[in-house]
Amino acid sequence: YANVPHYRQSFDEAGVRPEDVRSLADLAKFPFLTKHQLRATYPFGMVAVPREKLARLHASSGTTGKPIVGAYTANDLVMWAEVVARSLRLAGARPGQMLHNAYGYGLFTGGIGIHSGAEKLGLTVVPISGGMTERQVQILEDFRPELITVTPSYMLAILDGYRKKGLDPRKSSLEIGIFGAEPWTNAMRREIEEAVAGIRKAGFRYIELTATKSWTEHVFPDMPFERLLAIQDLLRQNELIPFAMSGHCNLMDPERIPDFEKNIRLAAFFGCQYIVSSVGEAHLANK
Repeated sequence: YANVPHYRQSFDEAGVRPEDVRSLADLAKFPFLTKHQLRATYPFGMVAVPREKLARLHASSGTTGKPIVGAYTANDLVMWAEVVARSLRLAGARPGQMLHNAYGYGLFTGGIGIHSGAEKLGLTVVPISGGMTERQVQILEDFRPELITVTPSYMLAILDGYRKKGLDPRKSSLEIGIFGAEPWTNAMRREIEEAVAGIRKAGFRYIELTATKSWTEHVFPDMPFERLLAIQDLLRQNELIPFAMSGHCNLMDPERIPDFEKNIRLAAFFGCQYIVSSVGEAHLANK
């Protein structure tokens, strides 16, 4: 409140001050923070210390607009490492073990966050990051780590890499896998895999992908890149050609145009020749 203009303004407009919080119930009096507000204060409008006091900056991909910046002081980094170390310990990791860290390094927080916490716990870290699957398999076989941290979709790619080399991943040294950083459910994955298998079994060669926001999103623009690659590989393995993208957006609504633009880029990624959209909202009587 004292150091961030946005909080001071929003709290004042709501008629509240920090000292008004005396119980959890009091939180209902305070305004929400939205993603739009985070973008409106880009890049450092939410930072509560002088920029010179920051030790590190991370950011989101920015695929849906301006990136969301994560700013960290030296104390934040110490706290972050401690939290990750505790999480790894609870997952079964023990000092002296080796961790194969296949989360992405860079502006994405995943790789470096796990790295710092793993070192704090006393693990030996292999900072391999993502990509180069054949090399991943080689390092896993040669270094023999007990743990791996990786997105679920890229773990599938690594397993496929094992099979391509004629190796059984069940005989690897890995004892603990920590899979995260993806907003995908098991049900969604099964739906994709079963649908693709069924289409191929029926004898079809072409497939239409669906990216209709809040309705049917087999693929969607904000999906992690590793997951998009996994779906792309799944289609190739089943010899299916994605010829169209169903990305319905109400083109009469200016707020939906950015969604349509993202779906165009998504269609281009999969090599679709056509994209299906709409004018108006057929399911709403007033539109």
